[in-house]
Amino acid sequence: MELTPIITNVGLTKAMAADLSGSRIEISHLAIGDSGHIPSTATTALSNERDRAELAGAQDISVPDGDEVSLSALFNSTNEYWVREFGAFLSDGTLFAIWSHPSTALLYKSNTVDTLLSFNLKLTSVPTGSVTVNPAVPDLNLGFAGPLAETAAGIVANNLRILHLQGHLP
Repeated sequence: MELTPIITNVGLTKAMAADLSGSRIEISHLAIGDSGHIPSTATTALSNERDRAELAGAQDISVPDGDEVSLSALFNSTNEYWVREFGAFLSDGTLFAIWSHPSTALLYKSNTVDTLLSFNLKLTSVPTGSVTVNPAVPDLNLGFAGPLAETAAGIVANNLRILHLQGHLP
């Protein structure tokens, strides 16, 4: 399953305004929720946000263009659910980018194990240099998180297929 977050209209508008004023907007938080749906650029919030966390890692991975960043957050609440949506939020609380799928879960958020979410966000639709990311905590050097997240997503997808074949899921 490919994770391709979409940038919201409000996020794009804020990036354009920042570019015109010579400033930048800052992605500061990631949030996850349990409602699967088809997001649109008009989306302004997760359908059912369950947890939000400050960025624990961020890295520009497309030097010199600056058109893609890797974002990571660690979710350590005692909530337990299937993650079917996530969003990247600006420091003012605006939903900048969102991903969801109507029928496929991304991962399972356990109540006993911390959950790491890491993904790459393409910034090709916003003005170059208008977006910045600044982890709230010292970067945890989560460069390995992307491959681990892809592996975990593959395991989850396989488990869902097995449950479906066994008749436990529609």
